[in-house]
Amino acid sequence: MRPRLPATRAEVASIASLAFLSTLLIAAGAVSCDRTGATKPAATTSPNDAPTASANSPNDAPTASANDGSPAALQQACVKGDGRACGDLGIAYRKGLGVPKDDLGASTWYTRGCELRDAWSCTNLAYLLRKSETLPRDPERAVALYTKAYDLGDLMACADLGVCFERGEGTSADIPRALALYQKACDGGEAVTGCANLATLYESGKGVPKDLGRAAALFEKACEAGGPIACANLALMVEAGRGVPKDGARAAALRRRACAGGDKESCESPHP
Repeated sequence: MRPRLPATRAEVASIASLAFLSTLLIAAGAVSCDRTGATKPAATTSPNDAPTASANSPNDAPTASANDGSPAALQQACVKGDGRACGDLGIAYRKGLGVPKDDLGASTWYTRGCELRDAWSCTNLAYLLRKSETLPRDPERAVALYTKAYDLGDLMACADLGVCFERGEGTSADIPRALALYQKACDGGEAVTGCANLATLYESGKGVPKDLGRAAALFEKACEAGGPIACANLALMVEAGRGVPKDGARAAALRRRACAGGDKESCESPHP
């Protein structure tokens, strides 16, 4: 079985609003899994939309820490110029947390946050423009937004921009540039997508000399960082002894970890 391509990561919320939004997620019966990442046959991205706090995103922007994280408080903070609050309010509209679910509303607040130079808002707006099922998709604008977010210091945007260049989505395909962006994101700590996407290139030999040992090491790094698909991909390699010693027990343990992290395919695979 071919490894799965790591997805781009989806919307993220600031830590200040995460507790309130997570409470609403639980009340709604939603499952919140940390970002996606890792290989299986290269396909479209399949990121999780649940709010996620990331230590790798910029932390120099204003946060919503002065309010209770509710939509009303976030809107008030956003109107006063708090870009991170605008982005968190976008998450609320995107997921229907305390407000009606509305991608147009999410787009409005993400746009305001991005205008206020909040990198997360730019990254989330880019993702929305690529994946919304109710708004016109605009991959070219998404690339520009990822670039802005990357320039503002968001390594998640760096990795997602790499996906766009690898696939030729919203821009011309450019594997060397995708490789460089993945490497930068991985080196900077964005392991779930940066390291995992880099691993797929080394596993397949796409744009680089094939190196199974390096691919396995990168998948392991992404797995340890919380990437369930990276754990699943590493399980495939361990099970087959590709780039690492063959070890059925370890492969099963990795699949259990991937399943616990939200990878449904791993849950369906045998892992005693």
